[in-house]
Amino acid sequence: MKRLPALLPWSHLLLLLVVAPPDARAQQQKPLDHDAYALWNRIEGEALSDDGRWALYTLGPEDEDAALRVHSLTDARAYRVPRGASAQFTDDGRFAVFLIKPPKEAVRQAKRAKKKDDEMPKDSLGILDLSTGEVTRIARVQSFKLPEDAGGYVAYLLEKEPAEKDTTQAEEPEKEEQKEEEQKDDKKKEKKEGTPLVLRALASGAETRFEDATAYLFSKDGRWLVYTASNKDGSADGVFAVTTATGAATPLLTGEGVYTQAALDEAGTQAAFLSNRDDYAADQPAFTLYHWRAGDDAPTALAAEGSPGLPAGWWIGEHGEVAFSKKGTRLFLGTAPRPAPDDTTFVPDDEKVVLDVWSWTDPLLQPMQLEQLEEEKKRTYRAVVHLADRRLVQLADEAVPEVSVGREGEADVALGNANVPYRQEISWDWPRYFDVYLIDVQTGQRRRVLEKVQDSADLSPEARFLTWWDRRALAWRAMPVAGGEAVNLTASIPHAFHNERHDWPYLPDPYGPAGWTAGDDAFLVYDKHDLWAVDPAGSRPPRSLTEGRGRAENLRFRYVKLDPDEQALDPEAPMLLNAFDYATKAEGFYRDRAAGTQPPARLVMMDRRFSTPTKTEDADRLLFTRESFVDFPDLWTAGLDFADARQLSEANPQQADYRWGTVEPVTWTSLDGLPLEGLLYKPDGFDPARKYPLMVYFYEKNADNLHRHHAPAPSRSTINFSFYVSRGYLLFVPDIPYKVGYPGESAVNA
Repeated sequence: MKRLPALLPWSHLLLLLVVAPPDARAQQQKPLDHDAYALWNRIEGEALSDDGRWALYTLGPEDEDAALRVHSLTDARAYRVPRGASAQFTDDGRFAVFLIKPPKEAVRQAKRAKKKDDEMPKDSLGILDLSTGEVTRIARVQSFKLPEDAGGYVAYLLEKEPAEKDTTQAEEPEKEEQKEEEQKDDKKKEKKEGTPLVLRALASGAETRFEDATAYLFSKDGRWLVYTASNKDGSADGVFAVTTATGAATPLLTGEGVYTQAALDEAGTQAAFLSNRDDYAADQPAFTLYHWRAGDDAPTALAAEGSPGLPAGWWIGEHGEVAFSKKGTRLFLGTAPRPAPDDTTFVPDDEKVVLDVWSWTDPLLQPMQLEQLEEEKKRTYRAVVHLADRRLVQLADEAVPEVSVGREGEADVALGNANVPYRQEISWDWPRYFDVYLIDVQTGQRRRVLEKVQDSADLSPEARFLTWWDRRALAWRAMPVAGGEAVNLTASIPHAFHNERHDWPYLPDPYGPAGWTAGDDAFLVYDKHDLWAVDPAGSRPPRSLTEGRGRAENLRFRYVKLDPDEQALDPEAPMLLNAFDYATKAEGFYRDRAAGTQPPARLVMMDRRFSTPTKTEDADRLLFTRESFVDFPDLWTAGLDFADARQLSEANPQQADYRWGTVEPVTWTSLDGLPLEGLLYKPDGFDPARKYPLMVYFYEKNADNLHRHHAPAPSRSTINFSFYVSRGYLLFVPDIPYKVGYPGESAVNA
């Protein structure tokens, strides 16, 4: 090991570093090698607190332990928790709650030792007090949940304690008859055993424990915690509602059986669930849908096999989600044809035979049938109970399996997209074909309004209009739900609304919809450059919300939806637009208003690539990444105008130790006369007088990814750009416009 001279003062060393030639650092840099993969960190699970005062994310290499990082956005406080994951802020912004994963090496060693599941290393729960930095740790936790719109509480489900080994006597061999009976019983009565559920008041640390819980959920306002419970002998089976303020648990329904699909309404005043308690003794017990209102002594049985409105031979499906409509006036559930009873005849494993018969007339190919077998066994079809009169209406069935109800479940019309008649055609045609139905939610009656369209349709937020992409006409269409003719929404606009670079062997996709303005007043769609508002009734002329600025300046504008719960855009409110420059590949953001006539106002444009920002719920704060070929996509935060952008993370400082390279756009003309774009990646210190090894990566179109970062990582079917450029290669990445049926010739021409 080379030593520094003993008499050389540290100040001289610092001076030498400062006055070194500019390329000294570059000369010391090394090329990337395969060992570098393990050094590169990834950022995951980023989030902002609702008050905009904190940000969190996990940072670590793919195959090693990561750490949770929590940063204050108002001062210099920052916390690090090793192996923290799946973190969430409480609604009041006072705590961060997360899982603490076991060390990956401990998990690897346990797997090598073939440990049983209950002997494997388990997650812990971590609770970080943001005011003090103190972390509370709770061992062996499966999961946790927080109220969506309230702070103060966390509920967590503990792992099952590992069974104690009895070493006092040898186990007696199990008799064949006993084994056969146990297998029969297990097949007949599959019932999950619960584990302890704990409700914790975060401020005080006070905890209340409930035994044998299998599933749990909070009301949005945090006043209720509802859980299902189960144990082996059935003594704990039931559904319970806990008042979080007191920790008192009210049994809603108990008795031996299975309890599942618990749900709460938006207001937190109603609960619903499924149970087969009353039929549990049967060989094939049937489920009943129960409904409970806060204050009721007991839940009401709303629907069961044989209920009016349920098709003959059908029952309540245990795998179908139970959910309330937005205002709690309706309760949705899944139903299904009652399956044939399982054959409980015991057959030894070495005598079991599996036979799979397939016909060319089947709607799906055999591999797809096998892939979807378990999903099909659990398939249910949506039905609704109108709570005012407790009336069940079947909405979906085997002919129209996918149904959605407008206005977040409150509309009197539902939409059905059915590709059942056309499933076989997926083997030779794409995209899928659909018949589209409008369904009366009050009666279940349906009418087919579209036949064999090559796109699914959507309802407007207020359920007044049906919209779809007409792939053959290359146009957006709308139809009034109340009845009337379809309208071509984009016919009068002299620009294309389909992807003009489309070169796959099927009809083009659209640039896409951006949503609706309030009251179903306007449907918002994109062309290549701009955002357009079109009248779904076809009465008013279309207008460019971005005033044509995108086309005039060769930009692409796209609406950034900052509120994930937004159903329709307020035309008077500011809207954030992502902007992309087709020529320079610069990216950034503009501000506009749907109701305004002013062109979009530029906020920021840079030779960088940005992620879609997320916004805090109660503050004007954004979280996003920005990157370039050289710059890793680190996290940044900014206000809505991006003026005070601040970098939060520095994920991979070790990149400075490696040669990296540069990238530049290139243009040329293909052999068949098309103007093309591409990217040329060059090693650091590129000398045009030297010869370099050249790699050409030709696949699809990549020129718009000029500012994309490529972190060193192993890859299956591609090459890692940074890796080879660092090692002295020139890398040329041409865009390939394909002629359908001639991929090889297209690549040669380009």
